[in-house]
Amino acid sequence: MPLVLETPPKITFGVTECCNLRCRHCYADCAAAPKAGELGVDDWLRIADEVIQDGVIQFYIEGGEPLAKPGFLQLLSRCAHDAMTLLRTNGTLIDQSMAAALKAAGVGRVLVDMMGADAETHEWFTRVPGSFAATCDGIRHSVAAGVSTDVLVILVDFGRVGKIRHSDIWHYNPLYRHLRSGKVEKGCAECSASQGTAGGCRSTAYAYHGRWTAPDPFDEALNDGVDVRVLPDRAVCA
Repeated sequence: MPLVLETPPKITFGVTECCNLRCRHCYADCAAAPKAGELGVDDWLRIADEVIQDGVIQFYIEGGEPLAKPGFLQLLSRCAHDAMTLLRTNGTLIDQSMAAALKAAGVGRVLVDMMGADAETHEWFTRVPGSFAATCDGIRHSVAAGVSTDVLVILVDFGRVGKIRHSDIWHYNPLYRHLRSGKVEKGCAECSASQGTAGGCRSTAYAYHGRWTAPDPFDEALNDGVDVRVLPDRAVCA
């Protein structure tokens, strides 16, 4: 008998369109100040109570920059008390004190946006000098506080959408064409049979080996002794 959901188990809260960065690709039309008519934290607390009563078990909270929202930690603590709570942030506002507060609030996981592997690329997108270092510091503080932390990496190095049509990048860029060919150094027969893939995730393959065609170390059949608990130097902010 198929599982039928009577209520949604997950919900996304976009708590503000206020942000301290000016990202070129922002889809939320953010600004340095909150927009008129944004809900206050008391409204968000009421909504959180309602959806928890209705069966929501996971919150995904984003903005804008959620940490710029007045009273945000109160909302985070409320959500985390009864549900798995994911926080998406640019990381620039996470100092030692904020990292400790996130840990105390019970956040389940912090997801930090990273637009490039160096300041030149990252800050071309954010349009804020110093934001790359601030984001890297935020990641370090979050990890040091014992908060589960992921980096959300956007692949931007092989064609900037807006200057080149996305479809042209997808069709003609040599890397994209090569990735679509499925040619890898070592594949997993089980994955190929069940998922139609040849060698796992190409991003993690590159992160750990420096080659797009390398085996994915997160695939047990392809790991070859790689300790995935230790990030390679190329994947760590300088």
